[in-house]
Amino acid sequence: MKTINYVIVILGLLTTFNAIATTNPQCVDVAIEQAKRLGKFHGVDLAIDSKVKELPAISNPAYKKQKFQVLELWGSQYKGNYRIRLIYFHIKAECLLMGQEILEYAKP
Repeated sequence: MKTINYVIVILGLLTTFNAIATTNPQCVDVAIEQAKRLGKFHGVDLAIDSKVKELPAISNPAYKKQKFQVLELWGSQYKGNYRIRLIYFHIKAECLLMGQEILEYAKP
């Protein structure tokens, strides 16, 4: 009987961890659209990967208690790959873009 209880507990924990891991961070859809616009601004029509990685939050340089969300995306065009990082501040349910970075991933 104890074995069955342990199995049930373990399965419950695995299900919880899986649900947490598959949850998309806030602002993902906004970030994908912004990455496409950023590429066009730089004259590159990027295909944006739908996988978005949330990086550790950074502090606002003007107000250290305030944190910004950092999302990393990848885009590509022909043979070029681009790493895109977008920095957001959350105001209620809205995503306010605070900064952006695009870097071509290439060897000189």
